[in-house]
Amino acid sequence: MSKRRPLDRETILDAAIDLLDRHGFEGLSMRKLATVLGVEAMSLYNHVDGKGALLDGIHERILVSLDAPPTTRSWQAFVRHQAFALDRALRAHPHAIPLFATRPAATPAAIERLGKFLEILERAGFTPMQALSIVQLVAQLVTGHAMWTTSLESGLVPDAPPAVVERKDPDRELVMGIDALLAGFAQLLR
Repeated sequence: MSKRRPLDRETILDAAIDLLDRHGFEGLSMRKLATVLGVEAMSLYNHVDGKGALLDGIHERILVSLDAPPTTRSWQAFVRHQAFALDRALRAHPHAIPLFATRPAATPAAIERLGKFLEILERAGFTPMQALSIVQLVAQLVTGHAMWTTSLESGLVPDAPPAVVERKDPDRELVMGIDALLAGFAQLLR
């Protein structure tokens, strides 16, 4: 007889991400999550305060999973690295994209991670408000890119022109967008 992994927040979030990946938001409920974990739904509330906290936790887990580049890189390399890391994470978990489009980072771990991003940008010479704007604008660009790309790849845009559907390198579009933002951000340091 195999022992069940002890129930904790990490176990719940791992199972929630897996359930979200397989079934989308329609398939993610506290009851279904409890069934997957082999527990009563009420026992989940000892570790997460409800579905909102669960969604915040999923957002957190994806955000903190981004590999951090060495801090010795330039701020531009840092932003570019984080943008592509977020894009990869969102495209690996396409059903989580709406979380990044609609929910701010709200957990202490997610806020701590964002704080580190802001520190790097502030050390480069940006004001705190500029640093926050940079993080938000890059996240919006990447989230929109991931949403559009996964929609096209999954056939959710059936009337898209062939030139749009048959594009060979969607990452090139992200590079172009990030480079344009970086050029604009650099002007703030002059």
